[in-house]
Amino acid sequence: MIRILQYIFTLSAIILFSACAKEENKNSSIPYKTVIIDIQTQLENDFNNPFYSKKYPNAGYAGVIAISNLDASWIYAYDACCPNEAPLKNEIQVLSNRLHAQCPKCKTIYNIADGTGKAISDPGTEFLKAYRVMREGYLFRIRN
Repeated sequence: MIRILQYIFTLSAIILFSACAKEENKNSSIPYKTVIIDIQTQLENDFNNPFYSKKYPNAGYAGVIAISNLDASWIYAYDACCPNEAPLKNEIQVLSNRLHAQCPKCKTIYNIADGTGKAISDPGTEFLKAYRVMREGYLFRIRN
């Protein structure tokens, strides 16, 4: 019985300490920089349109690109830095189809409209650095 209690205590301690660890995307080559963006869709009402995107140049490592989804019910957010070129700040550009973005230097194309930020062409293999989006009514909060 004591052995079981020791096991439960040890397991609980491991879970507790790992839950308190700072979350950071260890898989991204893009350096960490604080992101705090609030989008009020009643004021920035273009986000009520499908695939509307806007760059916030003073946030993130190389700026943050926010884009509304297909039915304009959600916003996805990515760092504008191409992970294939990091730590250089080569900024991806949203393409005219508004579904993809491309690095002007390495020419990697990324899917930004589905929330993944996945590289869909060579030479890039890493996903774009995505930021957490929370919704409170008409307010979207983008944080890391």
